[in-house]
Amino acid sequence: MNLVIAFCMHIATNAYGLPPQALPSLLLVEGGKTGAVSKNTNRTVDMGLMQINTIWLGEISKISGLSKPEVEEKLTNDACFNIFVSGYILKSEIDAADGKFWDGVGHYHSRTPPIKSRYISKVRKAWENIYGEPDFNP
Repeated sequence: MNLVIAFCMHIATNAYGLPPQALPSLLLVEGGKTGAVSKNTNRTVDMGLMQINTIWLGEISKISGLSKPEVEEKLTNDACFNIFVSGYILKSEIDAADGKFWDGVGHYHSRTPPIKSRYISKVRKAWENIYGEPDFNP
């Protein structure tokens, strides 16, 4: 991970009160790159480093004051913007899961129980590969 990406992740995790290991673990699972666009079978698109889905364009447009095309461009091509949006989404999903960290991680990807469970397992494995066993049990 380059220094700029690491710095943006550090700032985003602090801004959203996330464990510092959360976004790097998500990045390892998402496997995105700046400029990457991945089409999904449900006709949505995942964009950029953290593979942010187009379902978030409206909400991010409202809170950022940018048009949907501007948000789409920045999510695709601006790594720090993409990371901050990822942090926002993760924090929103944790809050929606009544503060349950791992449920929020699962909801970051899907609310469908088996898909959510597989995603949680992948992120937890990525976390363990990078940092070792999580030192908390949220």
